[in-house]
This record gives sequence, structure tokens and C-alpha cells, in this order.
Amino acid sequence: MFTNCLDGARRGSLPDLTTLAIHWPSFPVLRSMGLFNVFFHHLDEGKVPSPRSPASESLIESAYLSLAAISRLCDFQSQIEDVDSALKAWPGIFKWSKFFFVTRMLHPTGEEMRYPCMQIITGAWCGLVRTERLRTAMTDTPGSIELATKIWLFEGSLQAIGDTNPLAATGGLCNIIQFDCQRGVDRVLDAAGGDVHKVAQHALSRLRKVLEGTQPDISDLKIAVHAVQCLGPPMKIALRDAFLDGNSIWWMTKALASISSTISRNPDRTTVGAMRTCLSYLGENLNAKEGYAFVIQSINAGLLPALANCSPAMGTETSENLEVAILRDTLHRYVLYRPVLRCLHSALAKLHGSQGRRKAEASVIKDDWINLEIDVVERYRDLSMLSDNRCCDNVKCRKIGEKAQFRKCGSCSVAFHCSKECQVQDWKEGDHKVKCKVAQRDAAEGATEELGKRDFEFIKSQTLQDAYRGIPELKMIAARDHPGVPYSRLVIVISHLVSPPSYMLEPLEGYTGVPRGGEDHTVMRPQSQPIIATVKEDPTKLTLIESRVAFGETCKLVLTWTSVDFWGDGGNRDNGSKEKVLPFARKSV
Repeated sequence: MFTNCLDGARRGSLPDLTTLAIHWPSFPVLRSMGLFNVFFHHLDEGKVPSPRSPASESLIESAYLSLAAISRLCDFQSQIEDVDSALKAWPGIFKWSKFFFVTRMLHPTGEEMRYPCMQIITGAWCGLVRTERLRTAMTDTPGSIELATKIWLFEGSLQAIGDTNPLAATGGLCNIIQFDCQRGVDRVLDAAGGDVHKVAQHALSRLRKVLEGTQPDISDLKIAVHAVQCLGPPMKIALRDAFLDGNSIWWMTKALASISSTISRNPDRTTVGAMRTCLSYLGENLNAKEGYAFVIQSINAGLLPALANCSPAMGTETSENLEVAILRDTLHRYVLYRPVLRCLHSALAKLHGSQGRRKAEASVIKDDWINLEIDVVERYRDLSMLSDNRCCDNVKCRKIGEKAQFRKCGSCSVAFHCSKECQVQDWKEGDHKVKCKVAQRDAAEGATEELGKRDFEFIKSQTLQDAYRGIPELKMIAARDHPGVPYSRLVIVISHLVSPPSYMLEPLEGYTGVPRGGEDHTVMRPQSQPIIATVKEDPTKLTLIESRVAFGETCKLVLTWTSVDFWGDGGNRDNGSKEKVLPFARKSV
């Protein structure tokens, strides 16, 4: 029976080809009888007609059925055994794919042709790309990634009821380019006309589509987050920024939160793989641009509960733990920023006593989690003690007073006015009407405002606090590295790029504010030079303190000063004495 069906299919019998295309996965013995050679025969590159020339309908249908049969490899997670035959057949498969893309997707005789054709082409390519030698041949073929990109851009616009593989084109494209992402992304971008926003928006639209459901399919979610990571790599700055502008941090955090709700019940390879993709993307991009804005966006999207609920699925090696890196190396770096601190405090307060909090405490991230909690609580207490004045946002008023005297806009929660009259005037005559709508949209996807003067004032106050906490360690460093130099002739350097903060001392003489080595990514605030000049005029009265603060891809230097009495002995002590002083660190586990 099998022999007759194979012979008929080889001769071009459409009924026999249809039978094989549908039923071959149920009869594995067919694969050893030359099944795929039958399909390859009908996909010979010499048989491909011109899209505009008349051709035998039987010839075209035989090729289409053969391509559909190969696409079943994708459905059953199977691979081609005869790789050599598949390699010889690939040029024909590619040319037939181009032919069907033009005739059944770009210029179909009926709209109903488009969606099945897209599924068949992407399914066939996904089935072939699993084999390394075939994948290499496919990526090396001129126009292959470009065709996969054009098909991918159709995905989402074509609808089908009961579709079981809605991200087939997304998965196919990423499977082809993932092993040479840099060159692959360049070709994707060329195929999209160089439009980085088009690529980013389409990839994010696929992720949003998956997240629309109450319980997203984890396989689809893995494909969608992989596409965002694959198509928005950090080394492609313009493309990466297009993804960030499309709120990729928000949506990848939302994806992580969705994964975290099921991972404790089902920690299989697919779920853990999707989790690691989200964590990897967030770890690479939370520090992008100014950094703090994306940290806020991620926290507001549910980063902390997601990390807590995912923590049991992580290994015991902290050096390979992506959650630990985000907690220790990212969140800690931004607790000095008021907007970040407020978000962290609110998120941690909601987790207090929760099951997620207990999961974190019983996992490998326990120490880093508790240290973050302690740091946030201490700094938030300092923030609460500061005065919290407001300024009327009506440009024709600008009254300054206590927070209680002002009305907050109920729609955007950003604008403050001292009276109903000012609120109305700002809406009618000012720019609040426009800004309010923008703020509402940004708030819905976690965007935030820029840092202001009050934010830097808080950083300065925290720098002073940390300097006072570190006096014992600073005296030890002075005795070790600067013997004989009066304290008043030293600049205190505190790095908030690590947790807990690290301390250094530099001689005031010759100090310019540029770190030794002149790091390219260090930025000094314009207000810093007058501060340095003032301290140098009379170092016997003032002590200069430099704080190195994370600012996304750069390090921002924030300078302040305090009385020389800060040292406790007028700043004139001879540091040659080798007294034993224990180093002081912020409270930690």
C-alpha cells in the first residue's frame, strides 16, 4: 500500500500527494522508504515557473503539497534524516517559497490563500532549520533572511480561526538568525527598508498579542520574548533604542510576571527558557540610556514579585543567576534616585508577608533580597524626613508652599496647582491639557519624568549620610594610603555603583573631578566646578565629597561639601599614626 502511494505521488498524483502530506507523521516507516525524496522531487529548482508566466496547475499544486508535507516536521518537532538530500533540495525549496510568497501572499487570487501559505512556508523552514548544516545553508542563501522577514511582517495582519501556531513566522525568522544575530539583524533591517521602528513595533506587537490572554501559552510566550531579545540586541543601538522607545522593558517585565505565575507549578525547559530570556533582556537593558527611567518602568510592571516568584526555579550558582545580577548590580545602583526609591519601597511593602516574599527568602537570592530591603527602608526613612514642598504648575502663578496646600491632578497625577482657579487657567491657557494626556499614556506603560533639582539634592543628602557612616573606614584608608596628609587635604570619594558603597580618598591638590584614567563614560554635572573651586580656596574649613552615581550607560559625578569638622578633630590630624580601625559598612546580612 505504501509503495503504491509513494509511486503515485512521485508521478504527480495529487490524491496520493495529499494523502502523504496529511498522514505521513502517523507512519514512520515511510521515512525509510524515500518519503522526503518524493517531496524534494516536486520542489526541484528547475521546475519553478515565473510568477507572471502560465504554468501547469498540477505542477504548482504538487510543489505546494510537498512544501506543506515538509512543514509537518515543525508540528512534530522532527528532523530530516537524509541531510545530504535536503541540502541538495534546499535551493529548490527556497525558490518555490519565493514563488508562493509572490503568488499567494503578495498577489493572491483570493484572500483565503495568504494565511495557509504563510504557515506552510514558515513551517517548512522551521522544520529544516533545526539541523545545523541545513541552517548554515539557509542563512548563507542570498535573500533567505530577507524573505523570512517579509513573511514575518505579514504575521498578525492575517487571521485564522482556531490557529494553533500564531507565531510561526516569528519563530521561523528567529531560528534562522539566532546563531549569527549581528549579521542576521542587519539583513532583517534591510528587508524592512531600514525602518528600526517598524521592526521593533512588529516584534512588540507579537508579544502584546500573546499577553492579551488570561493565561498565555508558554510556547508562544517563549517565541515572542526570544524575538524581542534577538531583534533588539544591545550592539545595534538604533534598533535597541527603537525597542526601548516602544516600552520593551515594560512588556518584557509583564512577560516575566506572567511566567512567574506558572513556573512553580511547571518548571519545564520551555518555561525556564522563557524566564531566562526575559531576565537576560532586562539585565542587558535596564541600564540603557539614563537607566533609572527603565528601572522605574520595570518595577511598575511587576519586576519584584516576578523575581520573587521565579527564584525557586533558579540554580544555586549565584555567579550564573540572572536574578541576583538584577538585584545586586542594577536595583541597588538606583536606590539614590527618589523616583526609584519610592517605587521600590511601594513594591517591597506590597510583598511583605506574601508567599512570593517567602519564596525569595528560601532561595539563592535571599541575601541580596534582604540587603535591598534594608537599604530601601533606611533610605526611604531619610527621604520621608526631608521637607516636601511643591510648586504650582500654572506658569502664571508658580507659588511655592507645603505639599498639603496643593491639588494634584486626578487624571495624570503629575501636575500640582495651588487652587482650582490655577488648575482651570493652566488647562485653558497653559499646556496642561496636552501634557495631561501624554502623562496618562506614559503612566499606562510605566514611563517617567526626568530627574530634577530635588532628586540631586536627595543624592547629595544620601552621600553625606554614607560619608558619616563610613568615617571609621575612611580614617583607615587615610592612614594606609595617605600617611602624613591632613584630612582637610583629602577628597572623599564614594562609589554608589556597588553595594554596599565603596570608599576612596584622593588628594585635594590637583583634583579636577575626573577619575583617574579619565573614564570615557563619566559625566560631571555643570554645577561641580564651582564647588571644587570653593573648597580649594580654604580647605581648612570644608571637606569635598564626590559621589559616583549610576546614570544608565554613564557614571554621573555628584559633588557636595561638608564642614571639615566632619572628621571629628578639625581635619588636621596626622594620618601617620597607624591606629586600628574597623571598616564600617551599611547594615547588611
